[in-house]
Amino acid sequence: MIPPSQCKILYLVTEDWYFCLHWLSLATAARQAGHEVVVAVRVNSELEAERIRRAGFELVPIGMRRRSASPWQELKTCIELVGLYRRLRPDVVHHVALKPVLYGSLAAWLARTPVVVNAITGMGFVFSSDRRLARIMRPIVTLSFRLLLGGRGRRSVVQNSDDKGLLKKVVPTAEVGLIRGVGVDPRKYRPRVSTGRSRAPPIVVLPARMLWD
Repeated sequence: MIPPSQCKILYLVTEDWYFCLHWLSLATAARQAGHEVVVAVRVNSELEAERIRRAGFELVPIGMRRRSASPWQELKTCIELVGLYRRLRPDVVHHVALKPVLYGSLAAWLARTPVVVNAITGMGFVFSSDRRLARIMRPIVTLSFRLLLGGRGRRSVVQNSDDKGLLKKVVPTAEVGLIRGVGVDPRKYRPRVSTGRSRAPPIVVLPARMLWD
């Protein structure tokens, strides 16, 4: 058992802004609990990079590109991650989103990282689309899941019951936890109570994007 005060946690996320938007508070809680936190992201903005450093984390820029499909670029990314994991020797790696989960899990296996947490924020285009590219990639990703996500010291986290059911079909041996999204801070988001006499129901607005799939 690793003493909590000596645990090194590495977060692997493709984009700096995405880490700051959704995972900064979780990493901050880990640091406040006494853990050493390292964040590996692709740096798009020096402002976001400085925000990560100010939070007390070691920042490691990486070359992973979220939308890249170049075999050479993807191979370079995997080699970079293996070298990074072997150099840093984290006790826990926390991968966020599908590409970091796949590439990071491979790197963690090769570097013999003892504990891996895979946060799958959506099964993505590969499992939701009927396009030809998705149909070609699906068996490859499924096989990768089966090889990398199960076993001792491996835990996966999903954000809805559909993804949990699908992942358990793909990797029956996987330990899968369910959380309801990445969380909203209730201190920042509160319903505004009207002082008038109107008893009309509150209006809820959902700003969101719509995907073709």
